[in-house]
Amino acid sequence: EGTLTNKVEFKMGDINALTINMNGIVGENSKQPEVEMPDYVTVAGIKWAMGNLEYELNGTTGDGFITDWCIAPSQAHHFNMTVEPGTDVTLTDYNKAAHFNFGGINDAVSLAYDAAIHIAAPAEGNPAFDFSGKMYTDQACTTETTNYEDAKYGDIAYYASKGQYRMPTATEFKTLYANSCYTSATYETAGSTIYGTYYYNPGDEETAGLVEGTKVLTTEDLTVGLFLPWTGRAYNNTEYKVYKVHSQGFYRTSTVDPLSIEGQGYGVIYRVNDHSLISNNGVKEVGDKKTFNFGATSRYAIRPIYIAE
Repeated sequence: EGTLTNKVEFKMGDINALTINMNGIVGENSKQPEVEMPDYVTVAGIKWAMGNLEYELNGTTGDGFITDWCIAPSQAHHFNMTVEPGTDVTLTDYNKAAHFNFGGINDAVSLAYDAAIHIAAPAEGNPAFDFSGKMYTDQACTTETTNYEDAKYGDIAYYASKGQYRMPTATEFKTLYANSCYTSATYETAGSTIYGTYYYNPGDEETAGLVEGTKVLTTEDLTVGLFLPWTGRAYNNTEYKVYKVHSQGFYRTSTVDPLSIEGQGYGVIYRVNDHSLISNNGVKEVGDKKTFNFGATSRYAIRPIYIAE
């Protein structure tokens, strides 16, 4: 807070002079300028939501969303923004959730082990099953429904938004990875530093791929590029715990691993060393030793795709 160092005296009649020393007082002009946020950012030809999917019991509900569900208020938002990098966060409950089980709608935020959805995977050699933009009444995902009250399995982003968004597919993450520039990045907000990965469309003289170093993002950057915060991960059947916030980010897709006996899904893993290098940035492939299956009982973040138009 600043201090008015000069004496201010008011008397009846005209005020001849009023001098105020504003040194040390932070004004509005020192903040990042207000920028109107679009409904989505288009990177690699894909319309990405302006924030992760979030659930908050008796909390904020997005416009047109199922009660208690919304898109995060910004690309840089997550519920554990203020913790130090690499922190493991013990929660009191999952009433505020940004990490979800795989394939379930009713049980997306359940902590019970048997609530995890083991969607039946196709036989070896068949294409991977994908439920982006689809809802089902049965766990085998044979009976599709458009009724949100009957939906129990499938795309939680599509369900929560009543068809405004859907989960990304593995192919879409592969497209993002292959056709954009990406780099480690930080964003300052509300006194906190948010760590993550930033994707943007290559310029005229740029080539898609890893950009070394760490980019400090502006608010305007968030209107043209995709920022995926490293929100941490929740392990299988581990109650009320999120691990490695600001140093790991695990993001789900809607594509089922065709070789998984438990119906586990493909996803994207971000890991960092000293928040400067992305040591792994790709969609899991069979035989890729740098990654591992995304278990149905592990809870990971979701960045939806915008489809409302």
